[in-house]
Amino acid sequence: MIASHRFRFLIDYHRYRGGVVTLQAGLHSRSGERLAVQRKEGAIVFDPPLRYCPVCAHCLVEQDVGGVLRPVCSACSFIVFLDPKVVAVVVVWHEGKFLLGKRSIEPGKGKWSFFGGYVQRGEKVEEAAMREVKEETNLDVQIEGLIGVYSERGDPHVLIVYQAGVSNDQVKTLAVQAEEVSELSFFTWEELPPFAFPVDAQILEDWKQLNS
Repeated sequence: MIASHRFRFLIDYHRYRGGVVTLQAGLHSRSGERLAVQRKEGAIVFDPPLRYCPVCAHCLVEQDVGGVLRPVCSACSFIVFLDPKVVAVVVVWHEGKFLLGKRSIEPGKGKWSFFGGYVQRGEKVEEAAMREVKEETNLDVQIEGLIGVYSERGDPHVLIVYQAGVSNDQVKTLAVQAEEVSELSFFTWEELPPFAFPVDAQILEDWKQLNS
């Protein structure tokens, strides 16, 4: 029964707000649930109980569906498919330097990273990438190409990473958006600080190959 075996998924800590976790595939948003929380490689692992069918509200049971254990309704046979979480990330490059933000939130608080966040349902990925940079830096950047797509087995996050440039006029509007970053700074390759996430190093190497 799903009540005795809790389904695990990952969610960026900074997108978790006040006890509310929103699941995709039409599941209920459950407010105020007491959640088991663990850290896993820079992410937060929540174990929310999925108990009820979003169609008819009967109990869910765990069944094998095509070789994968999934929550299935005991009454109407509705199958719950948990969607992957698409994240748009941007490497901002200007006059020989990378623009990075020092994170003011966990995971990776106090360390530096690129800019990015979740793609909203129905949103173009490129537009999501530019929106996230605007929200964190106040800059309007120009997407210049795809660096790569990154995923790991067992992790529902799919990172789509772009490189972007910014004009000299736009750099003048650079401003810290304190909710997520505490500091913004440009770094040469030799000056790069420790990164918040392991994947950042791979992104940098792929960027270097594309621009060499």
